[in-house]
Amino acid sequence: MKQTQDSEGLIERYLLGELSAAERAALENEYLVDKAKYDQVCRLEDDILDRYARGALSPVNRERVERQYLTNPWRRRHLEFAKAFTQVIDEEPTARSAAKRSTVASLR
Repeated sequence: MKQTQDSEGLIERYLLGELSAAERAALENEYLVDKAKYDQVCRLEDDILDRYARGALSPVNRERVERQYLTNPWRRRHLEFAKAFTQVIDEEPTARSAAKRSTVASLR
């Protein structure tokens, strides 16, 4: 469990641009040959972007995400997708609830 937490912490620091060039290269070499590690990087990236989109990151980490993602066109699109997706997901229960109320009212 501790190793998983350490690994996730390292990946999060990688995604936030906090690793040295040597640490970054070592992690990239690892996840390029290990699908499980690559999947872990993708999962943690999605989690960070979700937290960013929901305003759940600390101001420091929010700034780090912006520095890492807004300066790179591909990453910027990934961040914009995460924000749009989160908005749709967060609005879905409200829309469903409104539709249900409307249906119930029309049945009366």
